[in-house]
Amino acid sequence: MTAAQTIPTTTLSALARSWLQEDCPSFDPAAASLPATPVSAVLYAKSRLLLAGVPFFDAVFREVGCNVVWMQPEPSLIQPLQGKQPLARVTGPPAQLLRGERIALNALSEVCAIATAAHDAVQAVGKLAWTGRLAMTRKTPPGLRLLHKYGAMLGGMDPHRYDLSTPMLKDNHLSAAGNLTSAVSAVRACAGFSAKVEVETSSLSEALSACEAGADIVMLDNFEAASISETVRIVKRQFPNVLVEVSGGVTPTSLESYLIDGVDVVSFSIGKHAASVDLSLKVDTQQSAANAR
Repeated sequence: MTAAQTIPTTTLSALARSWLQEDCPSFDPAAASLPATPVSAVLYAKSRLLLAGVPFFDAVFREVGCNVVWMQPEPSLIQPLQGKQPLARVTGPPAQLLRGERIALNALSEVCAIATAAHDAVQAVGKLAWTGRLAMTRKTPPGLRLLHKYGAMLGGMDPHRYDLSTPMLKDNHLSAAGNLTSAVSAVRACAGFSAKVEVETSSLSEALSACEAGADIVMLDNFEAASISETVRIVKRQFPNVLVEVSGGVTPTSLESYLIDGVDVVSFSIGKHAASVDLSLKVDTQQSAANAR
């Protein structure tokens, strides 16, 4: 099974429809200038990128009645030669093709940017001796969670929590609940026996208390890199089966200082550090002329 097959077609269709509705809620006057004869357009990469987001691109054009044929599979690392590299060909009625153009490009660009940044981070970590995993946080723009998680996953990062159904007790939960042990028990009763419960902590004593309360994962949140090693050593000595995650203040630049022996997961907001990628969709006039004959 490919990564694309893990997303229900109903979810992709709903997303594509909402995006198209936002972009064209009434009339499309520019469409009046276009003939009915099908045209063909080529998708080009004009910058280095990890190709990711194919199901979102396809879903948009499927909604407007166009066909997409890919020349490169995802995830492929694309390094354009001579300025640009063709990735796919889109064929369909010109009004429909142009109606989907910007939406499809926006979605694909977003996912490619995340995937490329994730890929580069994973590759950099892979050159080191650390044996843990990189994960992305839930800090994504509203409406783009699925795209960002998909991009991170194809880039090699762990997608971590997709939504609130994966339980994590953060500082405000604990402040409002008042009692850590009862909070963990209440969460476990609701989440079920198969779920792992994670607790965010800000000190060694909180981390140990979370372990004693039955947490499966403790997050060391906003710890100074220098204090992580000792904290992890003590936690793992007393609770060897508890996973330790480090998060807060991590960036691609500072990442290496958090890759400490005993840390199982380092998470950060990869989307905040993703550089834009350059994609374009251009009508192939020669192919379109052939279609018209």
